[in-house]
Amino acid sequence: RDQRLDELNPTQTVFLIQISFLLLAERTQIKRSDCHVFKTLTAFSLNQFKLIILSVSPSLSWLFGCPFEGKLCFLNINYMCIYTEHKVNIYLFSYPVTDLNTWRSLGMSLHNDIVDHFNYFAVVFQMSHAATSAFCRSIKLQCELYPSREVAICLDPYCGLGFVLWCLCSVYSGHQSILIPPSELETNPALWLLAVSQYKVRDTFCSYSVMELCTKGLGSQTESLKARGLDLSRVRTCVVVAEERPRIALTQSFSKLFKDLGLHPRAVSTSLGCRVNLAICLQGTSGPDPTTVYVDMRALRHDRVRLVERGSPHSLPLMESGKILPGVRIIIANPETKGPLGDSHLGEIWVHSTHNASGYFTIYGDESLQSDHFNSRLSFGDTQTIWARTGYLGFLRRTELTDANGERHDALYVVGALDEAMELRGMRYHPIDIETSVIRAHKSITECAVFTWTNLLVVVVELDGSEQEALDLVPLVTNVVLEEHYLIVGVVVVVDIGVIPINSRGEKQRMHLRDGFLADQLDPIYVAYNM
Repeated sequence: RDQRLDELNPTQTVFLIQISFLLLAERTQIKRSDCHVFKTLTAFSLNQFKLIILSVSPSLSWLFGCPFEGKLCFLNINYMCIYTEHKVNIYLFSYPVTDLNTWRSLGMSLHNDIVDHFNYFAVVFQMSHAATSAFCRSIKLQCELYPSREVAICLDPYCGLGFVLWCLCSVYSGHQSILIPPSELETNPALWLLAVSQYKVRDTFCSYSVMELCTKGLGSQTESLKARGLDLSRVRTCVVVAEERPRIALTQSFSKLFKDLGLHPRAVSTSLGCRVNLAICLQGTSGPDPTTVYVDMRALRHDRVRLVERGSPHSLPLMESGKILPGVRIIIANPETKGPLGDSHLGEIWVHSTHNASGYFTIYGDESLQSDHFNSRLSFGDTQTIWARTGYLGFLRRTELTDANGERHDALYVVGALDEAMELRGMRYHPIDIETSVIRAHKSITECAVFTWTNLLVVVVELDGSEQEALDLVPLVTNVVLEEHYLIVGVVVVVDIGVIPINSRGEKQRMHLRDGFLADQLDPIYVAYNM
């Protein structure tokens, strides 16, 4: 646990280390050497540890002005040191920065005036030392993390819950963390599962992109993995860290695929985090299994929640986003009137917690935006409690299942992000529902993304096949959207595989895709205008 970073084995791909230098920076000295470990995890102190940079690429060349090809995250720490009594605020990124080509196109040097331009590419928010400690305490209680535990983490450490799990939780709880860079799975998809099996891990965290890599890369190798001794029977919690609606199809495919290797289906669950609160829900070890409900998609367009039976026409399955963390209160509010809503209404998820973020790091323009996000109050009812607005639409349901205390618990169901929802014909549509229908329309459609442009619905599909099939996809896409969602598609864009931008968590970057479409940068195979 006290092993120095520059003394690690250069060939290690799974690091059994505690990154305590992020909390006690004064006690850590990182040598600027040629150690190969910098290719996976790098930390530099600038201006007396006021700025720390994490990266997955060699950062030495970047510090000397060479082009940087990886991802990075800035973290400003004024820590509470037991020796100097220096108080701390920890500034984290809510999203990783992946498009460094934009910086180079602007002709900027990454190490000069980067903070002045940073808010164009990422949103930075603040968490106090007390909030960070409360956050780590909630995760410790929910997941029962003790010094004897070993936790495998296959997440990017740049932002959100991934950063906290990599760098802070193990320092607070004292458990051992097995850190597996997700980039390693691109060359060895079995690395994460082999590490979980080898170290007999009971608790592991991953992202949807990691789960998808394992599902696609290891789908035909389960027998060979079983022959190699891969055993997942000891896994009790496999949590997918996400900031979106749970992907039921992917989690079920993952559970079914690795069931023969001992993975129990109830072990796989999801979490929910956002800018204002990094982890609102997280499935624990002693809580009841996540529940799945089926809602009427037509009622959902009018912000109404009507439960239906499985298999009913226009039914949409929604899985519970894990169990609400200790100390977290949730209410569903109307995003326009800010009034509380009942169980039968779809509204914005508001959260009250001791580990809420306290505000944005830098504010441009109207400062009331920060107050509205982090210090909102209900317009009637409990008007004294301060809530943080998550920006996600969802609803709460009181379940019949009981938790460890024998009490019935509230289940939180997320429908989608408020800023991504599309207002068409006076109804609210969520992109993921339309995209799911389009992907099912033809076997050659590997991915899909939708957005609006001047009140027109634009559907972008990735084609896995010959370009002659592009014309055949247009009527199929138009018909399936019209039949299932009663919408007329304005533009159908057929592109090559990989054109739709996806971040490290596996989330589609629809606004980046829209900007590329408007700038005529997609290089499409075929474009059909149905206006």
